[in-house]
Amino acid sequence: MAEDGGTVVFVEVKWRRDASRGAPAEAVTPLKRRKLLSAARAWLAENPSSARREVRFDVVAIEGDAKKIDWIRGAFDAT
Repeated sequence: MAEDGGTVVFVEVKWRRDASRGAPAEAVTPLKRRKLLSAARAWLAENPSSARREVRFDVVAIEGDAKKIDWIRGAFDAT
């Protein structure tokens, strides 16, 4: 969990040595998103003061030795 202004941000970081197995962001599958949403709901339930704040889900995709980093803000939502 991170904060960006008044927004609670849950960040998934994916790394790939190279693109031979696909782009790092492609590894955030629907199943992984559901797991992240579940974890976010649990965290928000344990931190009720944050539950009323805006929530965002980001993905940080790293390829190689951090030579290519893509930060995808609002990569997906809770719907």
